[in-house]
Amino acid sequence: MGRSRRGIAFESADGRPVHLLVLILGGAEEPEQHLRLLAETARALRTPELRARVVAARTAVQARRLIVGAEASGTGGAVGPT
Repeated sequence: MGRSRRGIAFESADGRPVHLLVLILGGAEEPEQHLRLLAETARALRTPELRARVVAARTAVQARRLIVGAEASGTGGAVGPT
Protein backbone atom coordinates (compact mmCIF):
# COMPACT_ATOMS: atom_id res chain seq x y z
CA MET A 1 0.00 0.00 0.00
CA GLY A 2 1.18 3.46 -0.83
CA ARG A 3 -0.22 6.70 0.52
CA SER A 4 0.13 10.39 -0.09
CA ARG A 5 -1.16 12.95 2.39
CA ARG A 6 -1.15 15.63 -0.32
CA GLY A 7 -2.75 13.40 -2.91
CA ILE A 8 -1.65 12.45 -6.39
CA ALA A 9 -3.23 13.98 -9.46
CA PHE A 10 -5.05 11.18 -11.22
CA GLU A 11 -7.87 11.13 -13.74
CA SER A 12 -10.34 9.77 -11.19
CA ALA A 13 -14.08 9.73 -11.82
CA ASP A 14 -14.67 12.40 -9.16
CA GLY A 15 -11.69 14.53 -10.21
CA ARG A 16 -10.16 14.39 -6.72
CA PRO A 17 -6.56 13.40 -5.97
CA VAL A 18 -5.71 9.86 -4.92
CA HIS A 19 -4.43 9.39 -1.36
CA LEU A 20 -4.25 5.59 -1.07
CA LEU A 21 -2.95 3.10 -3.61
CA VAL A 22 -3.23 -0.64 -3.05
CA LEU A 23 -1.37 -3.24 -5.10
CA ILE A 24 -2.32 -6.89 -4.81
CA LEU A 25 -0.14 -9.50 -6.47
CA GLY A 26 -1.18 -13.10 -6.76
CA GLY A 27 -0.22 -16.27 -8.52
CA ALA A 28 -2.20 -17.54 -11.47
CA GLU A 29 -2.79 -20.81 -9.63
CA GLU A 30 -4.92 -19.11 -6.94
CA PRO A 31 -7.11 -16.42 -8.58
CA GLU A 32 -9.77 -16.79 -5.88
CA GLN A 33 -7.31 -15.61 -3.22
CA HIS A 34 -6.59 -12.46 -5.24
CA LEU A 35 -10.31 -11.69 -5.52
CA ARG A 36 -10.86 -12.37 -1.82
CA LEU A 37 -8.07 -9.98 -0.83
CA LEU A 38 -9.39 -7.35 -3.22
CA ALA A 39 -12.89 -7.63 -1.72
CA GLU A 40 -11.56 -7.52 1.85
CA THR A 41 -9.45 -4.46 1.07
CA ALA A 42 -12.43 -2.67 -0.48
CA ARG A 43 -14.61 -3.48 2.55
CA ALA A 44 -11.95 -2.35 5.01
CA LEU A 45 -11.47 0.99 3.25
CA ARG A 46 -15.09 1.74 2.38
CA THR A 47 -15.65 4.35 5.08
CA PRO A 48 -14.26 7.86 4.62
CA GLU A 49 -13.36 8.02 8.31
CA LEU A 50 -11.13 4.94 8.16
CA ARG A 51 -9.50 6.10 4.92
CA ALA A 52 -8.68 9.44 6.53
CA ARG A 53 -7.19 7.70 9.57
CA VAL A 54 -5.07 5.44 7.35
CA VAL A 55 -3.78 8.41 5.35
CA ALA A 56 -2.97 10.27 8.61
CA ALA A 57 -1.26 7.29 10.28
CA ARG A 58 2.31 8.05 11.36
CA THR A 59 3.74 4.66 10.36
CA ALA A 60 2.97 1.80 7.99
CA VAL A 61 2.46 -0.46 11.00
CA GLN A 62 -0.15 1.91 12.41
CA ALA A 63 -1.92 2.10 9.03
CA ARG A 64 -2.01 -1.69 8.77
CA ARG A 65 -3.38 -2.04 12.30
CA LEU A 66 -6.19 0.35 11.45
CA ILE A 67 -7.17 -1.72 8.42
CA VAL A 68 -6.89 -5.07 10.19
CA GLY A 69 -8.81 -3.62 13.15
CA ALA A 70 -11.71 -2.85 10.83
CA GLU A 71 -12.39 -6.57 10.56
CA ALA A 72 -12.21 -7.14 14.30
CA SER A 73 -14.81 -4.45 14.89
CA GLY A 74 -17.03 -5.74 12.10
CA THR A 75 -16.62 -2.64 9.94
CA GLY A 76 -14.48 -4.17 7.22
CA GLY A 77 -12.08 -6.91 6.23
CA ALA A 78 -8.51 -7.71 7.12
CA VAL A 79 -5.85 -7.43 4.48
CA GLY A 80 -3.41 -10.31 4.31
CA PRO A 81 -1.73 -12.15 7.17
CA THR A 82 -0.58 -10.32 10.29
